[in-house]
Amino acid sequence: MIDLPTKAEVQCSDGIVGLSTYIIGNPLDHQVTHLVVKSIRPPFQEYVVPVDEVEETQPNLIKLKCSRDEFEKMDPFEVEEYICARYPNYIMLPYELPTQVLTEEVIDYVPVKHHNIPQGELVVWRGAKVEAVGRRATDQLKQ
Repeated sequence: MIDLPTKAEVQCSDGIVGLSTYIIGNPLDHQVTHLVVKSIRPPFQEYVVPVDEVEETQPNLIKLKCSRDEFEKMDPFEVEEYICARYPNYIMLPYELPTQVLTEEVIDYVPVKHHNIPQGELVVWRGAKVEAVGRRATDQLKQ
């Protein structure tokens, strides 16, 4: 079992890279699969780090096996895509009413951001309520 704290400093083999922000897990087998780390370098992007890359954890520190360059090549947590939006052109004039009703349609592309979470997995953030389903193997051995 691995303890992955959120808001902990995250280090790569060659220095500090950021802070842990979220934990991603599989709700079916109750396993933690990924860690989300917010970079301390501009543009301060968040990256999805597989748990296999975690070397060591402490209450306020997570050490990764990878280098900073390898870390920055990992998948981003927040992905931006553009969707096509159609609306009447009179909406473009918010402070004055059109003198005549314009029926032309404006086509625009609107940015939409979403989290890059592997299919079938859930994100757990600091302060989220998590309920244990079973007992640990060590608890079962004591009885």
